[in-house]
Amino acid sequence: MTWENGTVSIACWSKAEGKQYREKVEAYIHRGLAVHEAYGVKMLNGAAVVAISHVATGLGISKTYFHDRNSAMAAAVAIGALPVLWTQMEPAETPSQKPMLRDAVEAICALCGSFEADFPIDGPGGHA
Repeated sequence: MTWENGTVSIACWSKAEGKQYREKVEAYIHRGLAVHEAYGVKMLNGAAVVAISHVATGLGISKTYFHDRNSAMAAAVAIGALPVLWTQMEPAETPSQKPMLRDAVEAICALCGSFEADFPIDGPGGHA
């Protein structure tokens, strides 16, 4: 298994402006997937969280995050082993495969300890 260090351009969303923009982040790259610190997302205590993005498009592959890089890297290795060419702009070969692909990715992320953080209360430590 080979990992490369690099910079990737990830897609971000400005709620204030209602539009997409791009940010460059340092990442560990494997089979077209980038593991990097989540841009603009922190734990309630200020700690960074980790995300996985599709290098070719810059889009996050999941709506979930990880507490640490090792967990995200484990998920990226498992996701990279799916029968998908992640180095292409559109990784799924047909639209009918996309729901199954999304479900597989979300299941792998969950098994590797990911969590959702749409709202601060959803993050670990968010409940009193």
